[in-house]
Amino acid sequence: MVTEYKVQLLGAVKRFFLQYVQPVHLAVLSFALLITCGASLLHLPISSSTGEPLSWLEAFFSATSAVCVTGLSVIDISTRLSRFGQTILMLLVQLGGLGIMTFSTVLITIIGRRLSFRGRSYIVDTFTHTPRSHLGELCLYILLVTFGIELLGAVGLYFCFAPRLLTTGEAIYYSIFHSITAFCNAGFSLFSDSFLTFNMNVPLLFLVMTLIVSGGMGFLVLRELFDWSRERIRGKKKYLSLHSKLVLTVTASLIFFGAVMFYLFEQKLSLYGLSWDKKILNSIFQSISFRTAGFNTIDFKLSSGSTLFLGMTLMFIGASPGSCGGGVKTTTFGVIFAQVKSGLTGGGFVNLFKRTLLKSRVDAALTLIVLSFMIITVATVTITGMETGLVPFLQTERGLFLDILFEVTSAFGTVGMSTGRTPYLSDGSKWVLIMVMFVGRLGPLTFVVLTTGRKRKGEFQYAEENVMIG
Repeated sequence: MVTEYKVQLLGAVKRFFLQYVQPVHLAVLSFALLITCGASLLHLPISSSTGEPLSWLEAFFSATSAVCVTGLSVIDISTRLSRFGQTILMLLVQLGGLGIMTFSTVLITIIGRRLSFRGRSYIVDTFTHTPRSHLGELCLYILLVTFGIELLGAVGLYFCFAPRLLTTGEAIYYSIFHSITAFCNAGFSLFSDSFLTFNMNVPLLFLVMTLIVSGGMGFLVLRELFDWSRERIRGKKKYLSLHSKLVLTVTASLIFFGAVMFYLFEQKLSLYGLSWDKKILNSIFQSISFRTAGFNTIDFKLSSGSTLFLGMTLMFIGASPGSCGGGVKTTTFGVIFAQVKSGLTGGGFVNLFKRTLLKSRVDAALTLIVLSFMIITVATVTITGMETGLVPFLQTERGLFLDILFEVTSAFGTVGMSTGRTPYLSDGSKWVLIMVMFVGRLGPLTFVVLTTGRKRKGEFQYAEENVMIG
């Protein structure tokens, strides 16, 4: 009788999933479930270094920041969390970096459901730019690439940490932790000052930069680069796709632009006292870290307002599609840039690398930019109201608004860069940041799909009429 009841219950659950649950729903639920489980574990006394458990707000903030690979924190994880708590945080970062969509695909397969065209398109848009990739092979490739790069990174970081740490075991743990958080673009560090004390350690900074760029470039771009290099070595012609060309071009341009501007803004401020080559190295590091990771080798309390604005711009753009990073993505920025160029030159089409982009892709990029800007604006206004109580501007703390805007942009871009304001925000403001991190990781367009449902049938076009622009 009990067995028959279980069979009926499982059948009901399966029918419910088959009828109502789409991959996009499963992604949101998976993230929410993982955050809740992570917060529950971080709330345990064993997760605290002092035995005094984290508050539920601190636990949920830390779990959300880890799963969303952000790095923002309201606690000092190096002193507040025990080794158990730090390990839980590291595992949450790893799962978040891999992407819950990978596990969602496995769950749907276990249930016995064949993906609908719309569901498959959603997963393909997340992990690849072409529908020819087999999803099972794609998931396996993601796991192999992630663990392979993280292992190599941990080995390299071990030789950087070993001379500074007391025991071999401690050096191994620190190496694994930072390799995972760097590749997953999370920004969590077991050092209270992030990498501030390592700002002249060339091998360490080079390794961390390599891990950050690898994790923020996108899994499929990495595979295509590997295939391209292999064929070139064999003397065969191999051409990169438009997607990879755009990712590589925009990524390199943003790194160069960010490094130059950072050097100009900070050479007499936070970079003061360093040799010229170390200034260049740290400028490149911060340019890379600004967009996706959140590690810092300088004290932002010494930085100029121009540097903070530069950082917000890079954080808003973020990493590339199908990667561990957030933001509106490098390809979105590249498409919008091409659209602006086309408009200025009077062109009728948006062209990139001798290819014409589909109008639907241009429209999607514009929608994502506007929606992201709206989310950041609403969150900033909300937190500012909570923190100031709507008092006259001249009576508020100087620099408060810039700090809040910086923290919100960092949360949305899942970067984790901070001016140090987050721990001192009110509880309500911290909950707002939690929601911003959640939305920033899943992407605004995901929530559009959730709220709008299926496309309306029978759409038609009205008579055209012009409005004046500018």
